Amino acid sequence: MNKIRHLLFFLLFIFNVIPNFSRNKVIQLELNGKKYDYLYIQIKHLFKEKTKIDGKSIDGCKWIFSVPDSIAQEACFIEFRYKQSNDKIEDLRALGFLGVINGDTLKNYYVNFDNTGDTILLHGNFSKIETHTSLSSFENDSSGIGNWYRDFFIVNPQENKYLMERMQSPFFSFFKNFNDNNINYKDYINEYIQKIRENPDSKYYITNLASTLSFYLSTQDIEELYSFFSPTIKNSYFGREVYRYFLSKNLYLNSKFENSILPSWDTGNLEPIIQDTLKYNLVIFSASWCGPCIKEIPLLKEVYSDLQENLPMTYISIDELKTVKAWGKLMRKENIPWRSLLATNEIDKIKKKYFVEGIPHTLLVYPDKRIEILDIRIKEKKEKLYVLAGKK
Repeated sequence: MNKIRHLLFFLLFIFNVIPNFSRNKVIQLELNGKKYDYLYIQIKHLFKEKTKIDGKSIDGCKWIFSVPDSIAQEACFIEFRYKQSNDKIEDLRALGFLGVINGDTLKNYYVNFDNTGDTILLHGNFSKIETHTSLSSFENDSSGIGNWYRDFFIVNPQENKYLMERMQSPFFSFFKNFNDNNINYKDYINEYIQKIRENPDSKYYITNLASTLSFYLSTQDIEELYSFFSPTIKNSYFGREVYRYFLSKNLYLNSKFENSILPSWDTGNLEPIIQDTLKYNLVIFSASWCGPCIKEIPLLKEVYSDLQENLPMTYISIDELKTVKAWGKLMRKENIPWRSLLATNEIDKIKKKYFVEGIPHTLLVYPDKRIEILDIRIKEKKEKLYVLAGKK
């Protein structure tokens, strides 16, 4: 019986993959201890919507997924998911993996293709199910609040390099360490440099770097990390994106501020972002749904109260049509005294023009139109505004 199953699995592989071999990559997943009626992969990308690809199986244990090369090369990571008939829309079910590395049992949820490999072959033995009742507290996923079920399988981590590296360094480039909250920014940079120097061909490291570029305080730090990758990685899709990023951002920060005309949130009148070009200006990109932006309001009010004569401030809301009313409510509730403009009708264009990668995002624009990204939540940056405004 086992020989027949293996033959059927082989034939399934031949008929579904070989015709597209020249342009497809393949994932073969072999599971023991649990069968599935339906499995699919969800592929996360940098700049486009997630890709979903259904798997094919004869016995519910051995699965094949055929991934077009154009999709695979832009994959940040690949996750295995499934559904059951009684699930609510908000419920999510996925596979997870357990592996023993240096005596420690580690978790991971994602795989990816190696730099030159066309196939992922992963064997797993069912271990346990973990259930989380609040999706948002379990994983940073905005698809709703529901139950999350994770079926864990014991695997050999060495079967997939990306999976193994993510097990070993789950927060690479995220500036997180749950075991030590006292690590400073520079120590993280040195740690990441050391890891890259030890493994310059890591697709996992370059993928995470490309996914977290806005976390870095300077493009120089990104350039330094990038310099330690191998030529192959630098020339990969994610390597080119990292290079494009710091090159573009350096050019942007060395350019002059270009004004834009946007509607006022309350009157609808079109106004330039900066009205008084002879003064220093603070331009703050924000949104009604952004918790850190709302938390920043008292600090902005303090700065405005002290420096409004010498430092005009302007809000740029990136709220979409469905939340723009909430922005108006926030402006009224907080009694915001500075100007507020809406980027609602051209959000992508404005974000790209002013390099808005995350919010709150604040630009200090000099009278000569030079640009500086400035986070007033940092004490030294806030004090700099007072010095420039002649208050210290």
